[in-house]
Amino acid sequence: MNCKIALLGTSIAIDSVAAALAAAPGLELLRFKGSPVECLPDLHVLAPDAVVFDMAVASLDQPILELLTHPGLLLIGCDLATQQMVLLSGEPARLATVDDLLQVLSVGYGRREQAMVEGP
Repeated sequence: MNCKIALLGTSIAIDSVAAALAAAPGLELLRFKGSPVECLPDLHVLAPDAVVFDMAVASLDQPILELLTHPGLLLIGCDLATQQMVLLSGEPARLATVDDLLQVLSVGYGRREQAMVEGP
């Protein structure tokens, strides 16, 4: 089963990601050359598993965030200048008590600590 990855834009960052992922087995790469607003109708129809975009070109504005209405979709913003990425998911998580929020924060903090130990 293929994992559909949508790549938004024509920046060097996205071109680099496309080149690196091209040989990966099990990935179907979908290239979109237009702006996020222009790509939304096609993205809704094609329903990729993940959308990768260049944070230097497309910010986390309404068109990008609209994609979070698709359950299971992962948005990945890449920033080659800082060598970081931002991950967003449309998957809901329970928030019945403050403990639920604290659990999410502790998981995130644990990942941050691990990344600091391992380095970039």
